[in-house]
Amino acid sequence: MRRRVNLWVLAFIALLTAFSVAVVWPDKPDRYLPSFIPWPSGSGLHVGGLERHGMRLGLDLKGGTYVLLEADAAALPPDVSIDTAMEGAKRIIENRVNAFGVSETEIQRENVNRLSVQLPGISPEQALNLIGKTAVLEFWEPVLDQQGNILCTGADGKQFSVQGTGGGAITKDPATGQASCRDPATGAPGTPVLTPATCKGADCDPTIKGIPLTGSLLKPSSQVEQTQGGGFQVTLEFNSTGGQIFRDVTGRLVGYQVLITLDNELITFPTVQQQLSQNAVITGLDRNEAKTLQVQLNSGALPVAMQVVQQNEVDATLGDDTVRHAVQAGLIGILAVMAFMILYYRLPGVVASLALFVYASVVLMILKVGVPVMAPQGFTITLAGIAAFVLSVGMAVDANILVFERMKEELRAGRSLPLAIEAGFDRAWPS
Repeated sequence: MRRRVNLWVLAFIALLTAFSVAVVWPDKPDRYLPSFIPWPSGSGLHVGGLERHGMRLGLDLKGGTYVLLEADAAALPPDVSIDTAMEGAKRIIENRVNAFGVSETEIQRENVNRLSVQLPGISPEQALNLIGKTAVLEFWEPVLDQQGNILCTGADGKQFSVQGTGGGAITKDPATGQASCRDPATGAPGTPVLTPATCKGADCDPTIKGIPLTGSLLKPSSQVEQTQGGGFQVTLEFNSTGGQIFRDVTGRLVGYQVLITLDNELITFPTVQQQLSQNAVITGLDRNEAKTLQVQLNSGALPVAMQVVQQNEVDATLGDDTVRHAVQAGLIGILAVMAFMILYYRLPGVVASLALFVYASVVLMILKVGVPVMAPQGFTITLAGIAAFVLSVGMAVDANILVFERMKEELRAGRSLPLAIEAGFDRAWPS
């Protein structure tokens, strides 16, 4: 019975080791291993919709972006202190970064009203879109004249009206990113007159009348979905108050356009087809725009407006060659330990070397895949982490040495080999 259990345990260890090697095998093994051997390269592992990727590297190995943000303290309400606002901003930026999948970040207070943010493996453009925006989402409705047409203001300050129903009256000016309309008589450009979307109907609860429809009334459950045309959209879900306002706004403006802005920049201007209740959709985005918008909306708007005062791209502090040499040095060290164990202990040394190979493969697999609670997207590897891993291999060898030396003592005392092996493990285990 015990022999069968041991065989099952051995088979499980063999399968786990094979899986671990497949997971941690580098995409370009000739960077670390002798190039004259045709090592298998590429991602090489697909499980369902999951695809193997490289190790997550820290700022010292991969580089990234450094951004210095400054808060507009003058815009804070009188009852909100700058310290409270800055701590809230720091927490929200951390939530955005974590939700976007960037790890090993450094977010620190600088002086009274500044935050310094270091993001590994992300471009300056992505960093600014992710953390540089206040992320105030606002809904606007056009002001209508007595005939139901949309009022616009021309460059000369005079007002004119455009046909509003059917959509298309309001467009986005590519130069300014703001809403635009054209005088049907002269073709001159103008700006539509807008007002915050609020609950105005007879069915509106008096307690919510006058409350503008903004991102603060959204549930933190926005999702990114791919459309049939290949683009991406972000679905929004309002809370109970936002749902009442949204239902009234869409009921009053069927056939008209509702404008949605993010930090005063127009992002979409859909035509209302029917009255809606709890859900809205922002379309016409690419994958990165949709992901960034989802993260911003789910984490909430910053409690204080922040502006970028310094931004620069950070190169890897160690360089690619140094990383490659560090990994090669670690491999050489592990192989040297294995060679010593085999030369000194012979057959037990071979067994110990196989155990070290299993240990190294499984630990690297855990570092790459992650742990559900601590690091669901994998641990971030730094140079200090590589050194710690090599050190842990040496500590694992110490355990083998204790066991083998105890076995040798038991054999010298006249015990048989099976009893010496059992005594070696049992009596050296506490050490």
